[in-house]
Amino acid sequence: MIQANKGFDCSIGWFKTKQRESFAQFTHSIYRDGPWVLLTHNKSQPNSSSIEELLENKNLRLLVREQFSYGPYLDNLIEKKKPMILQTNVETRQMFQIIQSHRADITLLPQEEAETLIKNNSAGLRIISLKDLPKGEYRHIMCSKKVPPQIIAKLNSAILELQKRKKEVP
Repeated sequence: MIQANKGFDCSIGWFKTKQRESFAQFTHSIYRDGPWVLLTHNKSQPNSSSIEELLENKNLRLLVREQFSYGPYLDNLIEKKKPMILQTNVETRQMFQIIQSHRADITLLPQEEAETLIKNNSAGLRIISLKDLPKGEYRHIMCSKKVPPQIIAKLNSAILELQKRKKEVP
């Protein structure tokens, strides 16, 4: 809907990417994800202490969401290392099932998302933190280009006010 640019459409929680900036406008950030983690099945033993080293393993099946950005660092690293990639357009919950069924070896998730989902469906899964996995990306409200600048300004003002209030709370 946002890319079609037919209405005053907005959606929350999006990463700002160059591709998206070509068809959308973004507010100030509303949230920053925690660090990225790997999700794998219990029987998998990735023998690496870094994501860079891990992605050099050409037998490793990395499950990624189609047209999804993992942030500049990870997007560039995946492009550079060219691991075996399995792309999907399913929701995160279904990605868990793909890992559980051993159809893929690992996927990348923000830590809080992985912890929340694994709490509800942890059978056979585990979370791995690696030393070079970056802190998560900033999330924004993404709007079509038809949304007037004064609306974006009002959203930004409200975001800044909420951030200010949050800092004032002990």
